[in-house]
Amino acid sequence: MPPGQRTAAAGMTGLARSVAVPVAPIAATTTLTGTLAALGAPLPLGAALGLGYDLALWRAYRGVPPS
Repeated sequence: MPPGQRTAAAGMTGLARSVAVPVAPIAATTTLTGTLAALGAPLPLGAALGLGYDLALWRAYRGVPPS
């Protein structure tokens, strides 16, 4: 990444983290209590999130040649 863009990239990363931090405990509590936990929802949900992340990265960078 060019030095001029590093500050902006770090800011976007920090913003994503600050949004996820308060949401994560609420989401974990919701999926680990009640009928969702009995159905095993946390594992398929985590797998779906991971797969979605991998596909988003692949789609974003599939046309970029390796350097």
